[in-house]
Amino acid sequence: MMNKEQLIDKLERVVCGQYSYEMQELAYSALCCIKGTRTTALSSLLRVRCLTP
Repeated sequence: MMNKEQLIDKLERVVCGQYSYEMQELAYSALCCIKGTRTTALSSLLRVRCLTP
């Protein structure tokens, strides 16, 4: 069983990775629910995360 931080990290990797659109959309939606942030704030965070190696 993963803790919350591990789950968030894995979901962010799915959103930023080479996965199907459906998987990325599911991971993004889960992140929105878990983090409780607005989608614009989360998408900005993920954009930075995805561009950072």
